[in-house]
Amino acid sequence: AANMVTRYWGCSEAARQATEQAFRDGWYFTGDIGAIDPRTGKLRIIDRKQNVTELYIHGRSVWVPVCDLESTYQTCYPEIKHIYLHGDRAEACLIAVVVMRGNHKRDEILSKLKKIGIEKKLNSWEIPRAVVVVQTDWVIGAELSVTGKPCRGVLSRKYKPDIDAEYARLEALQGDRCKLISRENFDYLDYRFICDSETDSVVLN
Repeated sequence: AANMVTRYWGCSEAARQATEQAFRDGWYFTGDIGAIDPRTGKLRIIDRKQNVTELYIHGRSVWVPVCDLESTYQTCYPEIKHIYLHGDRAEACLIAVVVMRGNHKRDEILSKLKKIGIEKKLNSWEIPRAVVVVQTDWVIGAELSVTGKPCRGVLSRKYKPDIDAEYARLEALQGDRCKLISRENFDYLDYRFICDSETDSVVLN
């Protein structure tokens, strides 16, 4: 548009890079995520792009405010030193990557996160289904930004094998549950599940 600026002020390298990222083909990319309200037809701003992640739930995309959720979990669970919530648009759940204060079992952490989610009345997809526990601390300039926030791209790449392994484990577990339920002689009263526990994910008779 004729009345829109075409670049950021200044001649520094930072200004040049920011201009390349934000101004393309006559458009200004604000970095916001929005949605059209089906009732009014108006655009509603959801959040900044870096503050949300996309999940694919029941055949539709859902934007999850992971930064707010990370803050909630860390505030309610002080034993968490750092937390990064990973979402994948091809998946229906979050994976938590955590650095803990002290020694805590994976199942204990996951149970506590679920309890917080229930107490805070979060949506089911806002509660992590699995946890990756990291033994080494995160540092500013690497895994953390200068403000101490998780560097999402860095963490996603660094822990991709662990995150992928958890998604694969959850998928296999879901397959086992579906096979069991489909049995003709299956009786819900005879079985109980702990779906996401590494030690108790088997069906108990």
